[in-house]
Amino acid sequence: MREQSGAPPAATLPHYLQLGVACVRLSDYPAGEQALARALEVARVAGDQPAQAEALSWLSVVALSVGRVDDAEQLLAEALVLARPLGGATLARVLIHVTNHEWQGGKLDEAAQHAEEVRRLAQQLGDVSQEIAATRALGVVSGLRREFDESRRYFETCLGLARQIGDRFQESSSESNLGATKQYAGDFAGAVVHYLAAFEADEELGMISRMALNAHNLADAYATLGQLDESRRYAVECVRLAGQIGAVPLQLAALVPLAEVLVKQGQPDRALTLLGLARHHPSTPKQKEVGINELLAVIQLTPEQIEAGLAAGAQLELAAVVAEVLAGQW
Repeated sequence: MREQSGAPPAATLPHYLQLGVACVRLSDYPAGEQALARALEVARVAGDQPAQAEALSWLSVVALSVGRVDDAEQLLAEALVLARPLGGATLARVLIHVTNHEWQGGKLDEAAQHAEEVRRLAQQLGDVSQEIAATRALGVVSGLRREFDESRRYFETCLGLARQIGDRFQESSSESNLGATKQYAGDFAGAVVHYLAAFEADEELGMISRMALNAHNLADAYATLGQLDESRRYAVECVRLAGQIGAVPLQLAALVPLAEVLVKQGQPDRALTLLGLARHHPSTPKQKEVGINELLAVIQLTPEQIEAGLAAGAQLELAAVVAEVLAGQW
């Protein structure tokens, strides 16, 4: 990335910011981080606070995507300090990243409050895309609270708005969210329909990180349905896709449905190895704790055997396990 000859540094800011956001959406996190860091540098020199806030918030997305949770929190805090006095579109753009980080970390009340704030701002600004993002966050929070009817209504609203403005990206997200709502409500077959629609759309758009996420979701749903070959196939696909973009949290998440497949195939000792690695690793998504604990509860071994298996798994290197998964050894 080179600046145009003779162009003042501030003139390159939109280029670097737009390039960084585009790279992140395409899951090219190294290139995205490089462009966004350059945008932040230029924005600081130019004293452009809205651009600084936006660059910081997108840098937090990169950090979260590759498992650097502490870095993400620091970046978001700095972005919010800049955006809060500015209000308007700048605040809405930063707050949606804050909101998503909060629900991912289990801070549901804070996430709902901020999502409502973003939705009000978006409606005032006439920004339908941002309104969809905020409505989706409210749907996620409702789902995590097990308020499934309310969650479904939010996501159906998102899907309708996305189709109204012809936004395939937002449409895919809404399909994935509807799948999650049906999965949480116990309709796993219905969830698969939505996840497959989202996976196909993301493949069309080249969105590798979202393909990996929906592959994980499909692995989860198929495991519960007892379709173990399909579950294993999508778990491995999640590991493969996530590896392309350095998304360690997704690779770890995929180990849980893979472990469920092993349990159902009568290999609880091997399942414990994967669960031990996932439970011990600091980058495993917090949301997977429930799935790990539920799986441990059905493994028919003594408590001593379970603890020994988990301890053995905790000693493994993720890179070595990933290589074995991709080689078909799990």
